[in-house]
Amino acid sequence: MKKIASICLVFFMVLSMFAGVALAAVEYSGDVDSDLAVLLIDADSGRVLFEQQADVQIKPASTTKILTCLVAIEQSNLSDIVTVSSYAAKASGGESKLGIRAGEEFVLRDILTGMMLVSGNDAAKAVAEHVGETEEGFIALMNELAEQIGMTQSHFANPHGKDDEEHYVTARDMTLLAAYAMKNAAFMDIVGLESFRLPATNMQKEREVVNFDFLVRSDSEFFYQYGNGMKTGSTPGAGGCVVSSATKEEQGSTTNLICVVFGDTSNGKTLRWSVVKDLFDFGFDNYVTLDVLTLVDMSEPISAHVENYADNDIFDGLLEFQQPMPTQRYITMDKETADIITSGDDTIEIVETYNDPLPLQAPIYENDVVGSVLYQSKTTGAVILSGNLVASRDVLDSSGGDGDFGDTAVATMPPTVAEEIQIQEQEKKERSNNILLILLVIPAGLVAFLVIRVISAKKHKRKRFTKRRKPRYSYKIRK
Repeated sequence: MKKIASICLVFFMVLSMFAGVALAAVEYSGDVDSDLAVLLIDADSGRVLFEQQADVQIKPASTTKILTCLVAIEQSNLSDIVTVSSYAAKASGGESKLGIRAGEEFVLRDILTGMMLVSGNDAAKAVAEHVGETEEGFIALMNELAEQIGMTQSHFANPHGKDDEEHYVTARDMTLLAAYAMKNAAFMDIVGLESFRLPATNMQKEREVVNFDFLVRSDSEFFYQYGNGMKTGSTPGAGGCVVSSATKEEQGSTTNLICVVFGDTSNGKTLRWSVVKDLFDFGFDNYVTLDVLTLVDMSEPISAHVENYADNDIFDGLLEFQQPMPTQRYITMDKETADIITSGDDTIEIVETYNDPLPLQAPIYENDVVGSVLYQSKTTGAVILSGNLVASRDVLDSSGGDGDFGDTAVATMPPTVAEEIQIQEQEKKERSNNILLILLVIPAGLVAFLVIRVISAKKHKRKRFTKRRKPRYSYKIRK
């Protein structure tokens, strides 16, 4: 039995070893309340690093004002003068407000800053009326921008975020909004402020407003050193909410993360802050954003020799291909893989696939697509960039033109579609899975063989003592 137990232990160790290879991705090991809708993404690549209930329809509360602020910045001039209407100045007792008055005049930038920092619903109404002429007109602009951004599962019914059956979002849509917002410098200048001196108006003296976002408040226990702001929110239907961004620079690269948390019902709605900080730390500790073009530039240009080229071809038929342009400029990689590549311990492997058998035949013309290419980590197999092999110049045939026959030229092929690349990657994964299965079956078979041998040996041992067989049998069993 001890032998069997030892064999089984070895078997499970082998299983664990291969399971570790299959589950190489870094996963968050912390606890997140299952009632929360949470999403952590890289703002530049869009890669999801953690998600929970990301597509559940939820109420956004005052995180709505992110969209309100963006619409105002894009549709108006920040130096505009906003005159507060009596409708905007009226805010119910339960609403957060900036405390503006009917007839009061503000520079648009100032009232937007007050709206974002202290979540003033009154300010949101005033901004909506100024930009959209009516609140309804502004709401239409909000939904137009949301659609443009790709927020397909969201709809907005007001500019401030009060609970409404027709006012809803998803955590995934809100990360799209936040990623869009991060590209707007005027917006980021506003939301990253700890506090703001609201200038004197025609009705009120200068006053200070302090940001409700504790992640950017250095005087708060929830302050996060890499945080650069966004928006908080809280309503009875939404619970505590926060949409937050953070930026960290290290080893020559900049990583921008976005974390959203919705539905915090903890005492004081403070759970959201710790969840965001823990997830940001997880993201920065384990992932880094790299520029795809910088990585590709580390590799030699791709070229191929073309046969039947013209005598006057100054490159003797050598054709260099255009560098593929990434559909997405940035890639998020786990730090271990990124460190291997950027340190030079790993190389970028180039895998070329041609539409026709090699060698290539002239004529080939500039911008002809003759195949596809993958750039990937040689050590890990992580795909960095996929694209087409596009001719950078004309390579005429030996006749100096299109050849003896009009159909001898290399035809211009349509670009390799994303589905074909996905199929190639899927086939590669299936081959890897088959190899893994074989490697698991071998130790399993070995375990079965050894178990049978042990059991068989015990049976022979009992027979030896009962039948008093000759010593030569005992000798063979001991072997």
